[in-house]
Order: sequence, then structure tokens, then C-alpha cells
Amino acid sequence: SGGKISCRVEHVSLKDPLITDW
Repeated sequence: SGGKISCRVEHVSLKDPLITDW
């Protein structure tokens, strides 16, 4: 429910630039 920013942050930690809409 955070948006693309929240999802982006999680993927950044995994070194995976994936943009998904939560």
C-alpha cells in the first residue's frame, strides 16, 4: 500500500530493480 516507491526500496535491497505496483 506504499506504492511503487515501497516496492522499489525492497527490490533495491535485493539488488533487483523491479518496479511493481503494490
